[in-house]
Amino acid sequence: MTEPASKAPRVIRLAADDNVIVAVDQIGQGASIAGVTAQARIPRGHKMAAQAIEQGEPIRKFGQIIGFAKSPIAPGDWVHEHNVEMHDFARDYAFCSEAKPEDILPVAQQATFGDVNMDVAQQAAIFLQQYRTTDSKGSPLLPKRPRRRKGELE
Repeated sequence: MTEPASKAPRVIRLAADDNVIVAVDQIGQGASIAGVTAQARIPRGHKMAAQAIEQGEPIRKFGQIIGFAKSPIAPGDWVHEHNVEMHDFARDYAFCSEAKPEDILPVAQQATFGDVNMDVAQQAAIFLQQYRTTDSKGSPLLPKRPRRRKGELE
């Protein structure tokens, strides 16, 4: 019987110009992923440098600056608070400006409420109206537990 091949840890680069990749699975030290060898263990959900990042250079994730290198970061290094710092810089608030709608399903196959097609926002609004537990002032809409009279057993 043959041993199952070990699966390589998965990573994701969130934007083409990112200089970090995000570990979908934990990456062991010495593992090679996306042409980069991990210099340390990279926990799931954390970042690994995809290229050399010089001290003071921006660290990019989602195509946005998320910090600056506190010291030189080698390809494969774990990118975290020990080697990242913040500086003042001009922010680009046009996040996701390149986003485009994806036609995954034809309109006829999209979620419906009765016979009416609606988008996700409409579905969410209906759900929240049906399952809302407080009014606009935060008071509970669910019936209150009856108060016990003095002398009643708990």
